[in-house]
Amino acid sequence: MTDISSKDDRAEQAKDLAGRSKKQVRKRGSRNASNQQELTINKSQVDLVRLIRAEPKKADENPGHIVMSKVSKASQLVLSEDCLSVTGHKGFRTACATHGVPGLGTYFCEVKMCSLGASGHVRVGFCTKKAELQAPVGFDGFGYAFRDVDGSRVHQGRREAYGTQFKEGDVVGMLIHLPEGGRPIEARERKVVRYKGSLFYEEEPEPTPVPLPGSFIKFFVNGVDQGQAYFDILEGTYYPAISIFTLPEQREGATVSVNFGPSFTYGLPPQETGVKPFSSLTDAISIIE
Repeated sequence: MTDISSKDDRAEQAKDLAGRSKKQVRKRGSRNASNQQELTINKSQVDLVRLIRAEPKKADENPGHIVMSKVSKASQLVLSEDCLSVTGHKGFRTACATHGVPGLGTYFCEVKMCSLGASGHVRVGFCTKKAELQAPVGFDGFGYAFRDVDGSRVHQGRREAYGTQFKEGDVVGMLIHLPEGGRPIEARERKVVRYKGSLFYEEEPEPTPVPLPGSFIKFFVNGVDQGQAYFDILEGTYYPAISIFTLPEQREGATVSVNFGPSFTYGLPPQETGVKPFSSLTDAISIIE
């Protein structure tokens, strides 16, 4: 356990660590839920991490139904009032949905290329909470994407030939299938313990995701199946994700809209068994915080 033998020691430790690693967390189950700052230090140094209470943060998300997240998006991206349209200007940045698929299920949604302008580009796909939002989905190993320019697929920053390119006015369908056996990874609960009047998170090694046999992601362009883009993807909780780019000289932003269902422009893919609209995740256990 962390040595907290004196008040001065605790203050000095907090001062030293505050600039190095801070994360926003919410204590679950509290009657008056509030945000706290977590000071995380190396496992070899201590086994427990002290929690320091911070100012409460407003609940920005709507847990009642799936929309695009106000929290899990690059700050430069703008959402519509209903949180179903995303507009981006300059640079490639990402926005995610509020609900993800933690395992066992086949889910579908559509993304319409509303207005791209002269230089606008879009990537659509799925990613976990660990994906970099100040970059396009597929930039790292935590996301899988479909690219508009040449219809290529992108993962870990590598582009590979895949399907048909899409453009302004087109509707892209996104489908993910996760069979039994996968772990949600990000949804892991951590034990909170009390020690000498202070609260601590018990440090545990983070599980390493492994490929999930039978899982796959595929895309559709105006209802036409492009085939499996990726299969046996890494286990985890996956969220629909959209990335938007324009050149600085394009004055207006590029805009796309998302349809989580239950009704779709081209319907649910008839060739897939047991597919559900993302809107059925109303009571999903994984909501981005």
